[in-house]
Amino acid sequence: MKKHITLYAALVATAALTLAGCGSSSSDSATMATASTTGYLIDSRVSNVDYDCLADSDNNKVTGPDGAFTCQKMNQVRFRIGELVLGEIDTLPVDKKVFPQDLAKVDRDQIQDAKVTAMAQFLQSIDEDKNLDNGIQIPDDIKNIFSSEGEHFEASLLESYIDIVDIAIPDPTSLVSQEQARQHLRNSLQNEGVDVGQGNGSGNQNGNAQGGGEGSGIDLPLYPMSDLTDAQKYTLAYMWNEEKLAKDIYLALYENYPVQTFYNIATKAETKHQAMIEELIKKYDLNITNLVDYKESYSEAELRAFAPGEFGIQEIKDLYDALYTKGSQSQEAALKVGCMVEVTDVNDLDEDIAIAQGAADLVAVFENLRAGSYNHYWAFDKALKNMGVAEGCASLGEEYAKTPEEYPASNNQ
Repeated sequence: MKKHITLYAALVATAALTLAGCGSSSSDSATMATASTTGYLIDSRVSNVDYDCLADSDNNKVTGPDGAFTCQKMNQVRFRIGELVLGEIDTLPVDKKVFPQDLAKVDRDQIQDAKVTAMAQFLQSIDEDKNLDNGIQIPDDIKNIFSSEGEHFEASLLESYIDIVDIAIPDPTSLVSQEQARQHLRNSLQNEGVDVGQGNGSGNQNGNAQGGGEGSGIDLPLYPMSDLTDAQKYTLAYMWNEEKLAKDIYLALYENYPVQTFYNIATKAETKHQAMIEELIKKYDLNITNLVDYKESYSEAELRAFAPGEFGIQEIKDLYDALYTKGSQSQEAALKVGCMVEVTDVNDLDEDIAIAQGAADLVAVFENLRAGSYNHYWAFDKALKNMGVAEGCASLGEEYAKTPEEYPASNNQ
């Protein structure tokens, strides 16, 4: 049985490169111009992506409307969304075109490679006008979100990246499915004259695959069934209720204090997180209202019957009531409740990941949820600081004072 003793106790952020010539005559100091080469970033032509010509020491450039990027030396070119590094090329392909496969360093027929698929999903999902037929344009406001230097794109964090965008941007961002992303990438390859055949290049499907299944961000069919222990079954039941608590408490507090952070996290993240757990419950055909032996089958109707603020585990119900009472005192108190919920989630998920060892699908989902909680913590921390609480979540005490090293996230400003 999980405990929240600590939680209950708490309830009572370039230098410009300048090239200067010598002052001698033009004939003596003439600089030999090195011819530039142009390539194109494609999954549709991808514009406004940051890139660095590292071998030229010429950084902070952006791809043009046709996805064009230009460097004198093409032996080290890095592509970024803000500071989130998509990948690098060591040499420009002969056709002068760079696809997600080239950034992932796999063959171009590996459309189903986990990183390739996730990168295609990400780029297509954040297109400014949501019309892939006229190319992909990356909005500046999304680039500005990803500000942690040195972070590299990981397929396993796709859901987390979308969460970050959803929390910061008013307009909702829908995650393009794996199937849609792969088909669009295949079409783009064919339109650019790249023959990848009709094969199903499986690539690297080692548990980092994303997308598929109602926006869950995890392609569960790729994972084998496991013989779950009773402890693992209880963990699924508990986490479904805990993710529901986060969604319900944020929506309830939003009614009292309409801070967009509450609404965005509840509707764009926690709802999906609860659905991810439910996908696992359905996969293993568990009835999580029966905590004795879980023998009855999964019942969607029974889970939908729980009203907001109602749960199948009394401990969660008591926690919800205590959090709502505290959060109702003021807007500051409400935001601090957000910090509490996310730290509690991370602590519980640390334990859950240990319990889930041996069940790869559970581990993948729990790690995805934990990455989301890292992001949500920083969102609440920033909201508190914006209203004048200088220490943010750390104002609650040492238990809630986290560093970017402890809670790695792309928007931990």
